[in-house]
Amino acid sequence: METVILISVILVCLTVLYIEDRKTRRIEKELDFKRQTIEMMSQAVKEVAEAAIKEVAEAIEYKEYLKSDKSQDDENTTKQN
Repeated sequence: METVILISVILVCLTVLYIEDRKTRRIEKELDFKRQTIEMMSQAVKEVAEAAIKEVAEAIEYKEYLKSDKSQDDENTTKQN
C-alpha cells in the first residue's frame, strides 16, 4: 500500500514538473519573440535617427552656404557702388 502511495506521489510530482516546464518554455518563447521585436524596433529607430541627423547636417550646411553666398553678393554689391 505504501508503495502505491509513493508511486502516486512521484507521478503527481512528475506531472506538476512537466506542466511547469511547458509553462516555462511557453514564457521563454514569448520573451524571445518580444526581445526580437525590441531589437528590430531599436534598429529601425537607430536608422531613422541617423537619417534625421544626416538631413539636419545637410540643412545646416545649406543654410551656411546660403549665408556665405548672400554675404558675397553683399560684398559684390558694395564693390560695384
